[in-house]
Amino acid sequence: RKALSLPQRIPSLTVSSLGFFGESLVLVQRSLAEGVPFSERMRIQNTHVFKPHPSGGVEWCQWAETIWLEPLPWTQSFLGKAIQAKAAAEARGSAGHFVQVVLAAVGTMERQSGI
Repeated sequence: RKALSLPQRIPSLTVSSLGFFGESLVLVQRSLAEGVPFSERMRIQNTHVFKPHPSGGVEWCQWAETIWLEPLPWTQSFLGKAIQAKAAAEARGSAGHFVQVVLAAVGTMERQSGI
């Protein structure tokens, strides 16, 4: 447990790419953290896909994955799955906040454009 304890705030950098794939709007975010064990060896990637739902509205799917740039030392390789599980849990835990931010942004755009 101690090996995976993280501080409340982690300095990080996220690069985002946004584009269309067919009728889907795809947002890919790749993040790196500083000062976290093994952070120099990995990146966390979140992929969000927004597409029209057949019965109206928008369908949103999210995937979180750990991208290993360099394998963990063999003596600590067992931590890889735990790190991946923690990253996925963080993505699930922040999904509600992400939706609130997106809906607020859409509402602001609608008010500004008069839609």
